[in-house]
Amino acid sequence: MDACFLPTGKKGAEYPHFPDPAFAVIWRNWGLVPVERIARALESNEETVCKWAAQMGLDPHLAASPLWKQRGFLTIIRNNWNLCDYDQILTLTDMTDEQLEFTLREDDFMWHKMGQLKPVVKRPSLKADYADEIVERLAAIAALAKQINAPADNSFEFLAPYMQNYTGDIVFPQQEHLRLVYSYFALYADTLANDAVESYPDALLAEYAKNGINAIWLQALLRQLAPNPWDDHEEDARLRPARLASLRALVNRAAKYGIGVYLYINEPRSEPDSFFEKFPHLRGAGFEVFHCLCTSLPEVQQYLEDSMEYLFREVPGLAGYFDISYSENFTNCACRGPEPQSTCPRCKDVPPQDLVAAVNNSLARGARKANPNVRAIAHSWAWDPLWDADAIAKHEENQYILAVSERNVPFTRGGITGKVHDYSMSVIGPGKNSQKRWEVAQSCGLKGVAKVQINGSWEISSQPYVPIFGLIGEHLSNVKAIGVRDAMLTWTVGGSPSPITQFSCEFLDSDQPLEEALPAFFKQEYGASADVVAAADKQFCAAFREYPFHITMIYNGPHTFGPMAPFFEKPTGCASTMVGFPYDDLDGYRAIYPREILEQQFRILSEEWKKGVAILDAHADTSEKYTELCLMAKAAWCHFASAYNHVHFIINRDNGNKEGMKEAILAEQTVVTELIALRAKDSRLGFEASNQYYYSMQDLVEKQINLAYLLDRC
Repeated sequence: MDACFLPTGKKGAEYPHFPDPAFAVIWRNWGLVPVERIARALESNEETVCKWAAQMGLDPHLAASPLWKQRGFLTIIRNNWNLCDYDQILTLTDMTDEQLEFTLREDDFMWHKMGQLKPVVKRPSLKADYADEIVERLAAIAALAKQINAPADNSFEFLAPYMQNYTGDIVFPQQEHLRLVYSYFALYADTLANDAVESYPDALLAEYAKNGINAIWLQALLRQLAPNPWDDHEEDARLRPARLASLRALVNRAAKYGIGVYLYINEPRSEPDSFFEKFPHLRGAGFEVFHCLCTSLPEVQQYLEDSMEYLFREVPGLAGYFDISYSENFTNCACRGPEPQSTCPRCKDVPPQDLVAAVNNSLARGARKANPNVRAIAHSWAWDPLWDADAIAKHEENQYILAVSERNVPFTRGGITGKVHDYSMSVIGPGKNSQKRWEVAQSCGLKGVAKVQINGSWEISSQPYVPIFGLIGEHLSNVKAIGVRDAMLTWTVGGSPSPITQFSCEFLDSDQPLEEALPAFFKQEYGASADVVAAADKQFCAAFREYPFHITMIYNGPHTFGPMAPFFEKPTGCASTMVGFPYDDLDGYRAIYPREILEQQFRILSEEWKKGVAILDAHADTSEKYTELCLMAKAAWCHFASAYNHVHFIINRDNGNKEGMKEAILAEQTVVTELIALRAKDSRLGFEASNQYYYSMQDLVEKQINLAYLLDRC
């Protein structure tokens, strides 16, 4: 494993609500990992592991679902990150060094989500016997678990209807313009290694088509799908025919539903130092132990062109792709700014817009050699406003220019002002910068595509959709008003078929004003309850406008894991991570907000949101659609209220106010209890495609154990 994936020496968080870390390992992996692997990781045997599991009130006969290994491995990694060393994590996940490294690097920046370091831990091991005091604490945990009486974990239940053979009607989406989403439950890093039916089954494609979606996207690595002229890895070459066959099959199946398949290209990928020992002339700017392939070299541009031509010839029905040239991946010498760029002798004096355009033009030329009708989309994420117009003007081949609609839109929350980076549903666009990019594109004979977020964003990504129809409708109305009709509707978050997906597609293609379209949609979906839904939606939208938005906060804050995120009695010293661990790092994730203002905004958000829940609860409607809407509204409240409790607890802890700590703990117990009941009704809660499950039922029960432990000490 590369050195950058080794521990850095920083101590991880501790979880003293378990009397020994080995018991935490058993608890967090029970039902997720086979007992045999838990025993090996803890240097024990199955009999001893089952004995202590039973002592904590766990079912010693519970078998692990194989779906966790297939679809929940990120959850297993995350749950054990602060408990186990690398070897133990390899054992629990049943991964090789190479597989874990690939997952950390390529599974939607998992390494960043883990904090770009592996905390040093004292390797836990399980004993055959423990002192009476520890046995008594385990008995107390068992008694609490029995009192909570949580239903059996229902993770992945939502998949079953999608995995059945689809025999229903086929409805083609009628939209001429792009309506692009990511699968609600696709495997992100290597969707094509297995049959893509797992990520895009026919029943899901049919639901998308009924909702009006006409395009889906998935990540692609060129080295896996096209020969590498310098160092064609044996494993990539061996699996390439199968991956291409899987992609062809997906393209053909999706076409039956009027849906085009698009690839997310982020190329050329960086390489480790070992690669450049063999090919030093290709070395570009460096970052950590990796360097990019220098895209100023004609042979690198030719590689991009040839690879895309090969790919689109091998998969002739492929509809298109989008490329992000400025991103977390190190893809060209300018993509991390002027300092790294200055280390490349060829690129140090080249304007970054020239490097960006050269990459995108090479990709587009290659794809269109194979298929002139390919939709080539250049995503302008992170392009500098000082040169973005010049970059757009240098794009050839009739490319589309994709821009994050809400980027740089100003906002004020709790008296604090800021500007949106992206992923906002609470601050709506489009912003002036994105409008400028689309205008420049149109003036150059190119087309604009709006990147928006429907259903969910990193503001709240833990459920299929958040009922804020009005805000999403207002955003889409603004986009339509400036003449942009093509839209990428989601990143990995937000891809669930839902009433919001359906409304978004219908409204984008309608000439109706929002004040007419939204009531008509509510009437269509909720019948006699339409006015009640409209009133609740108005309240939810007003509440959501109070969301303490900042890109750091929405990535690192406690709202994502919500009622699962543990409270810590003592400061951990751990830094919060991107969609990973909030820990107790209030000063890290609060960003532009003073402590008390962040606390205030989450309190206002949760209190005002609950008023909308009360509107729905006061109305008697037992229909399936109305019941689901109520459940989604209540689940969102659980996450907002938990975020408030989390901040409230830390502030009072740091001020030495035990009464305030107790107040937060008692409030959080109520929230966790409610979320357990909601999760029992809908297994989609806590799931997001690129992060898999944020929590299982078992994790929510652990939070109650954590809270009970702290309450005894207040």
